[in-house]
Amino acid sequence: MCAAVAGGAEAPRTVAGITLGQPIRNFAGIVVMETALPVRYAENLYEVETRPIEGFKTGLVSYG
Repeated sequence: MCAAVAGGAEAPRTVAGITLGQPIRNFAGIVVMETALPVRYAENLYEVETRPIEGFKTGLVSYG
């Protein structure tokens, strides 16, 4: 799956060490799994907080 954007470049698949399409358990060192909560009106998705990441104030990762 490849999404083209203006200029022919591909959209990034990894941000702050989190890669799209990978299991959330692969990022146990980046996220705090104890904070996982279902997303309202999209109960098949969960949001989890990130640990402090240089260059980011705070962070949430959605997964499902």
